Amino acid sequence: MTFLDVLEAMCEHQNYDYIIFDGNKNFEARIDTNPMIDIQAQDRAYCIGQTKLVVVYRFIVRNTIDGHISREESIRFD
Repeated sequence: MTFLDVLEAMCEHQNYDYIIFDGNKNFEARIDTNPMIDIQAQDRAYCIGQTKLVVVYRFIVRNTIDGHISREESIRFD
């Protein structure tokens, strides 16, 4: 059992909506690397009139392509 399996079980138990992007996804199915699209998607998760807290988690693994892209994004936006 992997850490992602544990997170998936927790999300299912809490009835959370979730998407898992792991090494099994092909290039077309991966998240867009444009940081502005990512920020826009986070903003869309919150609706006007929302009464419940909305939290977006993004787990990034070190020493991976996604980790490198995330690090470059944070440098540009700081």
